[in-house]
Amino acid sequence: MNTRTGRVRIKHSVIGDSAAPAGSRAVGGTSPSVSAAAHGPVRTIAGLTSWTGNVNAFQRLFYFFILFSFLGYLGEVIVFPFYYGHFREWQGPLHGPWLPLYGFGGVALIVLLGQLRNRRIKLGRINIMPVLVFVLGFFTVSVVEFVGSWLLQTGFGITLWDYSTEPFNLQGRICLVNSLAFAVVGTALLWWFVPTIEHLLARLSARVNRILFSIVFGAFAADFVISISLVLLGVISIRTLN
Repeated sequence: MNTRTGRVRIKHSVIGDSAAPAGSRAVGGTSPSVSAAAHGPVRTIAGLTSWTGNVNAFQRLFYFFILFSFLGYLGEVIVFPFYYGHFREWQGPLHGPWLPLYGFGGVALIVLLGQLRNRRIKLGRINIMPVLVFVLGFFTVSVVEFVGSWLLQTGFGITLWDYSTEPFNLQGRICLVNSLAFAVVGTALLWWFVPTIEHLLARLSARVNRILFSIVFGAFAADFVISISLVLLGVISIRTLN
C-alpha cells in the first residue's frame, strides 16, 4: 500500500474473487459500499463509488437505471391489483419489463443523495442521516414525478397517471401518499440495495461487463427505438387517461 495516496494495487478483479481482506468493513449501512482494499483506487463519480477499470460511471448509472426501472415495473404489477382490485394494462409505449420514470427517479436519488449514506449526523447517540435522506428523497422523487408528468402532457399530450382524486395532490401530477411511499422505498434501496449492487458490479471482469452491458443496453435501446417508431408511425397508440 502506498501510505501517501491510500491506494491498493491489484492485478485484476473478476467474478468469484475471494472475500475482502480481514479488517475491511462490510457492505451496507453507513460503511463504504465496497472495500477499497479489495478493488483498488476509489473515486466518487455522480454519487457512486467508482473503481478504475472494468465498469465506468456511465455503465454503473445505466445498470441502476435499468434495475430501478424493472423494480418500478414489478411494483406496478404487484401493488396495483391490491390497491385498485384489478390488474393494470400498462399505458406506456415501451414493451419491455421496465418503466423509465422509476429509473430516472432511482438515478436521481443515487446522484444527489448517494454519498450521504456514508456520512453521519448524530442526535445524541442516534444517527439521523437516514431521516435526512428520506426527507430529501421525498422532494427528489416528487420533482421527478411532477416533471415527468408535465413533460408527457405538455410535450406529447399524454396523461399516464392522474392523482386528482387523491388527497394533498398537486395538479394531479403528484400526491402526498405516493411521494411518501416512493421516499420510504427509495431510502431503503439507497441504504441496502445500491451498496449490494455496487459490490457485485465492482467484481465484474472486463469481459463479463462488456457482454452484460451490451445485452442490457441493446435490449433497452431496441425496445425504445422500435416502440417509439411504432407510435410515431401510428401503428400503435399510447393509452392515456384523457
